[in-house]
Formats: sequence, structure tokens, C-alpha cells
Amino acid sequence: MHEMFHDFFLGIGYHYDHYNDIDLISSESGKITDFQKYGLSSSTTSSGISLDLVYDSRTSMVNPLNGAYVSFMYRDNGTALGSDKNWQSIVLDIRNIFCAGEFK
Repeated sequence: MHEMFHDFFLGIGYHYDHYNDIDLISSESGKITDFQKYGLSSSTTSSGISLDLVYDSRTSMVNPLNGAYVSFMYRDNGTALGSDKNWQSIVLDIRNIFCAGEFK
């Protein structure tokens, strides 16, 4: 990640996920599961790039006493990069850290 401004970071990433031996163990009788809606397959591959934006004003990444953390990731997985299907996702993570009391 590259710090663009004080506490603001920008980065790009590559993500590769491959899963084998996927199986539907059980479902309610007569109920169509998401697994069945998207097609039964014993393996799947997702491969794509992401754009990541982060704001991090925490006093410490390991044990912060205060500050804020906001992370936004847009991920584009395409068949051109090896994914089984084209799909995109957005992940937003917002945290506000505050001290609930004094430490002794």
C-alpha cells in the first residue's frame, strides 16, 4: 500500500482462490440452496485484481487505544484472469476504536 496522504493509503492486489471437493452435505427437504442455484460443481476458481483504499488513524495497529480504521476493496474477478465466471465484489470495513475506561 502506498500512503497518498496522512493516514490515507491506496493499493492494488491480486487474489487467487481455488477450492476442491465441494459437496452439499444436507439441506431441508424440497428447499433449493444457493449452492444448487449457482450450479453444482465440485471445484471452483476465482482470480482477479483489486483496488484497495484505506484510512487508518489508529494509535497502534496491534493494540490501539483510539482512532479509526476504514477499508474499501473493489475486487474484479474475470475469466480472462482464470476465474470460472465473471464476478465483482465490494468489501467495506469500518471500525472506530475508543477507550472504554482507564487502565490501571
